[in-house]
Amino acid sequence: MFRTTLKIAWRNLRKDRLFTFLNLAGLTTGLAAVLFIFLWVKDERSIDRFHANDERLYQALASIRLANGVFTQDYTPGPLAAAIATDLPEVEISTAVLNAWGRGGVISVDDKQIKAAHYYIDSNFFNVFSYPMVAGDSRRLF
Repeated sequence: MFRTTLKIAWRNLRKDRLFTFLNLAGLTTGLAAVLFIFLWVKDERSIDRFHANDERLYQALASIRLANGVFTQDYTPGPLAAAIATDLPEVEISTAVLNAWGRGGVISVDDKQIKAAHYYIDSNFFNVFSYPMVAGDSRRLF
C-alpha cells in the first residue's frame, strides 16, 4: 500500500517537472531563510547572558541628530552614569564605559599576540558585570 502510494507520487512528480522544481526551490529557500533567522535570533539573545544579574541590566544609548539622519552610539558621557544613579530612584547602580575611539594595541604573552581595543571604565564596572577574572582581584583594581 505505502509502496504504491510512493510510486504514484514519484510518477506525478516526474510528469510535472517544472512545477516540482519550483515547489522544491521555494521550499528550500523558505527553510533556509527560517533557519538563518533562527540562528540570528539565537545569537542575539545569547549575548552577555552569563552575567549574574543579566535580567536586571540595561544599556543607555545616545542618539545624535546629524544632517544625514540619526546616529545612535552605544556609549554615553561619563557624568551621565553618576547622574542616572542619583536622579533615578529605580536605578540601583550604574557604570560608565567609554570607547577609546579606535585606539587599540597588541597584547602579547609569550608567542601569542592579540589585538585589543581600549575601553575606559569606572569603579562600579565589576559591581555591575560579572566578568570572570583570569588573574587578580576586581575589588583592588581601582
